[in-house]
Amino acid sequence: MVKVRLSLLDKISLFLSVYSQLVMSLLKISWYSPFLIIAVFQLLGMAMFLWFYAPVLISIIKPILSLFVPAQAFHYPRYYLALPAIYAGYETFILGPTIWILMLVVVIRRLDGAFTRQWLTMQEGFGIAFDRYFRLLLIWFIETVLVLIILYVPSVVLKDMMRSSPNMSAGIGVILQAAGLLVTAMLIYGVVGVVLDNKGVGEAIIDGIIGFFRYPLITFSIVFIPNILRLVLNALLSDFAPRIIGLLNPDLIPVIMVFYIITGIFINFFIYGAAVLLYRRLE
Repeated sequence: MVKVRLSLLDKISLFLSVYSQLVMSLLKISWYSPFLIIAVFQLLGMAMFLWFYAPVLISIIKPILSLFVPAQAFHYPRYYLALPAIYAGYETFILGPTIWILMLVVVIRRLDGAFTRQWLTMQEGFGIAFDRYFRLLLIWFIETVLVLIILYVPSVVLKDMMRSSPNMSAGIGVILQAAGLLVTAMLIYGVVGVVLDNKGVGEAIIDGIIGFFRYPLITFSIVFIPNILRLVLNALLSDFAPRIIGLLNPDLIPVIMVFYIITGIFINFFIYGAAVLLYRRLE
């Protein structure tokens, strides 16, 4: 992928020009509308878990949740402590290998086409998505496994330390999530390479990793900077959730989750929009 060498000034100029182009494209909603579709599925899933006790849902959703959630956790407001983790599982393991991959292909091709004035319809995007689906599923699986290892193995080792102080737990959580974002940064050019250049899995991953290590700071920045807001929201929904429920209002938890989903549309746009622009400009 990377065929050019840039000076420090060139890197700063490239980074600023990429973000300025993305900011100017924010009003062009059709460019990143597939992320809106993902958000609809996210909101529907959250609503099902939030109102699992509704007449129809209670016979469908609650038996599934009961496999993972103890009976006492279903009582208000304690259930709001489990709700973010339940939703995270849905987002990662249900939407991740399905809707997320398909829509991500469409949006990457659409952004590339929009930047080069070659518009892509949703139907054309789905055709490409189904053609490259299993390659991207494998990359998604590798990324997900690595991120889960980074997030949960240290959490188990440091659980006593994290349990003793919510502030300490939040700090460690942010560090671990940043390490997980490093995995995403190392693989992001690989994902774009499969979508735009129809690369094989091995070639895409190797090419993406080479691109990352040649430009580690700028590549990690396009993933980390938009995700700063997510890191804050994740801390509120995990480590500080007991304080929010006990000292403020339990209903703030689902409000924060809705905000998390809506802002995710723009976070994803900046991450993958920047990745597409850099992928093309560094060739």
